[in-house]
Amino acid sequence: MQHTLEDLNKTPGIVGSFVVDDDGIIVASDVALGSDAEQASALISALTNAADKSLTRLGAGAMDSAFFELNEQKVFLQATPVGNLVALAEPNANLGLVRLEMRRAAQSLRASAPVR
Repeated sequence: MQHTLEDLNKTPGIVGSFVVDDDGIIVASDVALGSDAEQASALISALTNAADKSLTRLGAGAMDSAFFELNEQKVFLQATPVGNLVALAEPNANLGLVRLEMRRAAQSLRASAPVR
């Protein structure tokens, strides 16, 4: 998992990545969040859980991916069997390239996920 995050972070514009489970616990990380790690993971968990509930009520299924454009960075989310893959990117990061690399990283995480 760590290797997948390291590879993802080689994508131009990405400044860090991590995987957070449904309970807001960071499973793996390759980003310097410092004291904000707990808050960031809890926020991602709350956002994805709320989105999943809303989408389910609408009959649209579960969330696969999401993108947030903030003033100072972009945040990309991708659902995986081990949790939500999160990438933090610079404001000028190439949206298509980051999404492509997020899908590749998610495939890698799916392939290495334990069978349930």
